[in-house]
Amino acid sequence: MAQPRPSAAVLDRLIPSGRSLLVGFALVGIAVALFVVARQTALVAVRHIEVQGVSGPLAGRIRVALEPLQGQSLLRVGSADVAERLILLPEVETATIDRAFPHDLRVSITTARRVAVLRQGKSSYVVSERGRILAAVPRTVQLLLPRIWVSTETDLGVGGTVGEARLLAAVQAATAVFHDGVGGLRVRFVDAGEDKLSYTLRNGLEVRLGSLQQLPLKLAIARRILAGGTAQRYVDVSVPERPVAGTNSQVEG
Repeated sequence: MAQPRPSAAVLDRLIPSGRSLLVGFALVGIAVALFVVARQTALVAVRHIEVQGVSGPLAGRIRVALEPLQGQSLLRVGSADVAERLILLPEVETATIDRAFPHDLRVSITTARRVAVLRQGKSSYVVSERGRILAAVPRTVQLLLPRIWVSTETDLGVGGTVGEARLLAAVQAATAVFHDGVGGLRVRFVDAGEDKLSYTLRNGLEVRLGSLQQLPLKLAIARRILAGGTAQRYVDVSVPERPVAGTNSQVEG
């Protein structure tokens, strides 16, 4: 059975009137105009920048770096603007913003985690887990972090990143033992030679990894061997299916 068609009166009630449409368009236009005005004027200008997540000298350097944002409209300031001004602060890992209208900009900071010290001649540099060089440091600081020796031919600079694959592998290896060390011992050195990656522990014992492949498994095996107290000079887990431990400096077949 066919449904009855709506009457003209019903359709008139359903369709907005010309007056309603004009009012609606006018409200949208006003909202757009107010938004444009706010972007271009000091109605919502940045007057206070709050730095969260860090304190001390780093927080001060961040505030100085963000000073050019003072006076700009909150509606125009974005995460990219903040990141651009913090790019020269290698300690800053990420920065997120929160606008607190009408005049406050809140910037939340996470810092890069220091996992190792690069030693190059008489110079030392702290490096993050992503391979970014965070700062030049005296040789006697950050003593709990493992050292990675770097040739003098390698170009290192604060704010740059570790470019050589073998050095990046060493940084990744240092990151893997950042919290727990190996067998309850902290790592003193990470050596990354050709097809050779190894730890030297605080007691002088060497843990030979071979490569980064299967690193969690290799570390688990090395920790189990060390827990047994059988190794005195080295543990070789480069082939995790055939681990070797002993008192000689060379692996015996």
